[in-house]
Amino acid sequence: MLRRVVGSYPRQPSRGDRPPAGLDWDRWLGPAPERPYNFDVQQFRRPAAEALDHWVHGGGVLFASSGAASRHQFDRPMDLLERTFGARCLDLQTKEIAGRPKYELRALKPLDHLRAVHEKVASLDQLCHQERLEILPGAEVILTGSQGRPAGTLNRAERGTAIRLAALPAVSYAHEAIRPPYE
Repeated sequence: MLRRVVGSYPRQPSRGDRPPAGLDWDRWLGPAPERPYNFDVQQFRRPAAEALDHWVHGGGVLFASSGAASRHQFDRPMDLLERTFGARCLDLQTKEIAGRPKYELRALKPLDHLRAVHEKVASLDQLCHQERLEILPGAEVILTGSQGRPAGTLNRAERGTAIRLAALPAVSYAHEAIRPPYE
C-alpha cells in the first residue's frame, strides 16, 4: 500500500517568474489559456519535513533530487533535512526547463556531467538546474561534477538512508533515451 507522506504543494503563480533563456513561453502554451510562467517548486511545510526526518532516522529511505527540501512553504530557506541528507544547498539556479520530449528536451545541452564515485551509482548529465552542494560531516560523496565538486550524497541517518543529488535523474535519463543514435 502506498501512502502519501509529504505535505507539499505548488507555489501559487501570483507574480509569474521569468522564463529561462531560450524558452518561448507563448509557443510553449500553444492554444492553452494565457497564464504567467511559474517555476513550480514543490515546497515542504515544516511539519511534513519533520515527519520525513523522523521517518528516515527510524529506518526509512529517502531520495531527493535537485533543490529538494531546501525551501519551506513561505519560500524561505529550510535547513531541517540537511543533516538527514548530509548535504546543504549552497546555490540553485534554473537554467532551462525540460519541456516536451520531442521539442525542448531534445535541444537541452548538459550543464555538467556528474561522474559516479560510488561503484553502484550511474553517472548522469546535469540538466535544467545547476546546484552546488556542501557536504556535511559523515555523508559519503557518490557523484562529483566536472570540477570535482560534490554533486550527490549517500548518508546513513541512524537506522535509515538518505540520498541527495544535485541533478534531475529522470530528466537526464529521458534526455539520453531520446537522443540519436538509439543504441
